[in-house]
Amino acid sequence: AASNVSINGFTIDGDNTSLTSGWIGTNGADIDAAEAVTIYYSGVNNMVVSHNIIQNLGYFGITLYGAGFSDANTSKTGHAITNNKIRDLGYYGTGNGYDSWGGGVLLYNSHYANVANNVMANVRIGIQTGNFQTAHVGLPQYQLIDNNSIQTRYSGIFFNLHNFSPWTVSNNTITGLDNAVQ
Repeated sequence: AASNVSINGFTIDGDNTSLTSGWIGTNGADIDAAEAVTIYYSGVNNMVVSHNIIQNLGYFGITLYGAGFSDANTSKTGHAITNNKIRDLGYYGTGNGYDSWGGGVLLYNSHYANVANNVMANVRIGIQTGNFQTAHVGLPQYQLIDNNSIQTRYSGIFFNLHNFSPWTVSNNTITGLDNAVQ
């Protein structure tokens, strides 16, 4: 629940070989975790996530959400998500709606960020924004999605409920994957 936190140089793997969940991921891994790095608190700024390997998760690799929809009315800034490898997220054929999960980066409730130089492979959605209800109060470099390589089963970059402060989206490479389930 603190600002000014860096997560750098880790491998975060949702497939714990000591556990058997029965939730099989898109690459055959037995997935035991939903998310790797998350913010579910109000007013957190300056989260840096860089040079990590994030893999085999059910929901999103990196989620900057805040404390819910009421938190959307406060701009958060200074987040940097750079130089990560995010891969093999989500499930196929669960029959319960979880097939719609498996994203690389989720920026929600006015969490402005610099998302750059990441490689995302075998994700359902590469980068998703949503519920931005207030103008950005930080530097323009935290309204940037740049130079990411995204290999996706559904959508590369998805803007949803975005009412304020434009983003710069540039130099991204998005490649579609053929699969039976989106």
